[in-house]
Amino acid sequence: GPRELRVGLAELVSPASALARANALRIELRPEGGRVARGTDQRITARIVNFSTDEATFYFRPAGAGDDQWVGQPMEPARRADEFQYLIFNIQSDTEYFVEAPGCRSEVFKLTVVDRPLVKRIDQRQVYPGYTGLPPRDIDDAPEISGLAGTSVTLKATLSAPARSARIMVTFPQSRSGPTPIQMLRGTDGTFTGTLELTTEATYHIELTSVDGETYLGSNEHDILILEDRPPVVTFEKPGRDARATSVEEIFTVARAEDDYGVTSLDLLFTINGGEEKRIDLQKSPTTSLRNLSGTHTFFLEEYGLQPGDLVSYYARARDARNVTTSDIYFIEIKPFEKDYRQSQQGGGGGEGGGEQPQALTKRQKDLIAATFRINREESGYDERQKKENYDTVALAQEKLRTDAAEVVDRIKRRLGAQISQQKDFAKLVELIGQATREMEPAVKNLQGRQSGEALPPQQRALQQLMRADTIFRDVQVSMDQNSSGNGQSQAQDLADLFELELDKMKNQYETLQRESKAQGRQEEDETKRKLEELSRRIQREIEQQQRQRSAPRNQSGGGGGGRQQQQMIEEARRAARELERLSRQRRDQQLNDLSNRLNQAADEMERAGNAARNNKDDEALSRN
Repeated sequence: GPRELRVGLAELVSPASALARANALRIELRPEGGRVARGTDQRITARIVNFSTDEATFYFRPAGAGDDQWVGQPMEPARRADEFQYLIFNIQSDTEYFVEAPGCRSEVFKLTVVDRPLVKRIDQRQVYPGYTGLPPRDIDDAPEISGLAGTSVTLKATLSAPARSARIMVTFPQSRSGPTPIQMLRGTDGTFTGTLELTTEATYHIELTSVDGETYLGSNEHDILILEDRPPVVTFEKPGRDARATSVEEIFTVARAEDDYGVTSLDLLFTINGGEEKRIDLQKSPTTSLRNLSGTHTFFLEEYGLQPGDLVSYYARARDARNVTTSDIYFIEIKPFEKDYRQSQQGGGGGEGGGEQPQALTKRQKDLIAATFRINREESGYDERQKKENYDTVALAQEKLRTDAAEVVDRIKRRLGAQISQQKDFAKLVELIGQATREMEPAVKNLQGRQSGEALPPQQRALQQLMRADTIFRDVQVSMDQNSSGNGQSQAQDLADLFELELDKMKNQYETLQRESKAQGRQEEDETKRKLEELSRRIQREIEQQQRQRSAPRNQSGGGGGGRQQQQMIEEARRAARELERLSRQRRDQQLNDLSNRLNQAADEMERAGNAARNNKDDEALSRN
């Protein structure tokens, strides 16, 4: 008949395959008994053959003891998926043992304890791979081996008594042929030396042959670990933060690199206004690698012909034998000189709460550049999920900043209208912020395309434009402060004007919020908007009344009605702030909460201004008396 039929019938009648044998499902132990030196540790490895299990139990007892003396201990998984292991510590007497798994049990083996020479100390000498440039290293009394792949390790074993020979027995995780022996040479002092090369993680022990020719385990089992050559760690010790300087100052920097095996070079790289990147060699170590390397560089800003609002970005880069890494990125902002910025010191002006000022836009753009730089530096270590999350986050943040900057431009244009052509500073401010938004567009596209390196130059150019806008904005604030008269009434008027401007600005922002969420409560928002508009008109009337009172002769000044109206106006502002706060909690809208906080702050300023005006009036009355 057909061959399949003949073979199949033959296997049914007289099975001949390995799986049909009585011991097809078995547990193989290593070692299968033998002689061990007293006081040593012995690792027992159990290999599961032709079946699988999640657990195995190691049983042992003193040799010759009764069956009720067996002690069971769970074994732990070994490096191979089909193996388990158990370590017997400090063997002092003969021991019998076997391993059992569900449905299968090994044979019983015996370890015979003998008094033999043992390895009492292991020293090692490590010779690193040539690419590291490191000298050899001696490590005393170190049986565990760890080092770079390619490192040559010479072991020196000192024995408790003379022995005929010794071998290093290396066990690799995936090897099925047993340990790989490495013969050791005996020295004149009775020590044995042998050399092995680190290629993969493994374990080893030293096997001894006694004077009478018996071979046995002479040492415990020790690990061989392969270390990863990590990239250097690079930092700036000075200045260690962003700096602001005039175009003629000098900025001193100190960079430092540390590595586990040695740094070969340290460079400083910088760009001006997102232009071509320039490199400066700080330190090099061509012959030997040093674990620590530092270098200094002074930026002589006068040499670069910089203007207020320009930007210098810089970072350090270090190399070891195989890796390159960089520090974080830092910025040097060029500020105008011969400017006091007294306005910011005195607390005048609109403060930080007045919407998206150029300073806020500048800080956000800096943070985005730093985030993009970190992605560019660490991208190789990301998995696909991390890469997508990081790029998407930065791209969305850059797009949001571009939208916010465009809204600032629109707000200024709406505020000034046709008068913007007559306001040169504000016209320049609009131009610079508009240019920044145009630079952000390719940055967003590059980030969406996962091209962090290409996104950095337009990001830095956008930051340059925002910093120049920041400089103009500061000039306007300083000019406003320098033109103030300094008396209490004019300060109150200035604060009232700023308060009126703040309300108008918040009204515009509120209108924007209303357009974005009109489907979620149009009627309630319209009511709040109406209250804000009414409050704004009342403030304007109060301001006009105060102006008429100041222009009238002192002996014709009115009574306290203006003060009462001003107090009513402040109370109205606080009620409107509470309404905004309620809406923000109800809708979990942070922008509404910010508007509420700024409204309360403006009311506080108006109240302080009124108190100052009253105090000045009282002083004048006392002086006349």
